[in-house]
Amino acid sequence: MPAGAESVRGPSTVAATALLVLIPAWLAAPLLELTRGDRFADTDDPAAGLEFLERSAGAVVLSGIAVLLAAAALVVAASAFEVLLARQPPGATTSGIRAVSASAYIGAGLLVLAGALRISSPGPLTHLADLNPEWGRTGYLVMHLVGTQGATAGARLAIAAWMLGVVIIAVRRRLLPAWVHVLAPVPIVLLLSIVGPLLSMATAAEPVVGGAAWIVLMLVFFVGVPLWCAVLAVCLLVRARGARRRLPPD
Repeated sequence: MPAGAESVRGPSTVAATALLVLIPAWLAAPLLELTRGDRFADTDDPAAGLEFLERSAGAVVLSGIAVLLAAAALVVAASAFEVLLARQPPGATTSGIRAVSASAYIGAGLLVLAGALRISSPGPLTHLADLNPEWGRTGYLVMHLVGTQGATAGARLAIAAWMLGVVIIAVRRRLLPAWVHVLAPVPIVLLLSIVGPLLSMATAAEPVVGGAAWIVLMLVFFVGVPLWCAVLAVCLLVRARGARRRLPPD
């Protein structure tokens, strides 16, 4: 029992710490984007987007650093969860645990791509715009489509798959209490966000429905995901504290 308690305490603490670090990193990038204001709110407008990059290069770079920090925290959390889940009955690492962990690593890789684009783009795009405004706008569209619309959206889906898989497997293996299942709608909504374009087309005649769906997605993004991370971190810290109490005194 003492050895088992020690094997649980370390990874539980690491996973909990990584989840807590993930919260501000997850929120920082979109919050920094709010510095765009109404004038630059349309991120699909290359002229407005390029002007925002020129005027707020620091905010863009900081948002990229936040994305990289989120990727690092995600890798640490996923690795610790993989260890924890593998040590729970029935013991051996299963293909399901590996698949869930792979989703997190894929999401982290996409976040690295998105973060690197944000960090490296302001200077080169500004230089291109000085040479030829059309080149600058084209470069911005490439960064926006590859980084924001591509890598960031893909990362969101991969992370949502990891979150859902962690909840299901951890509860089944009694790593987390059964009531944690109430958090399952958070990753499910993120997964459903992939149908956002289809939803917007289907509800074009019903703007109220589309507006309600957008509000739900924003609530999940800004409240649901941080809450998911915080609740799981607290559960793991409680478990680590219980394991510590079972250790024999020095």
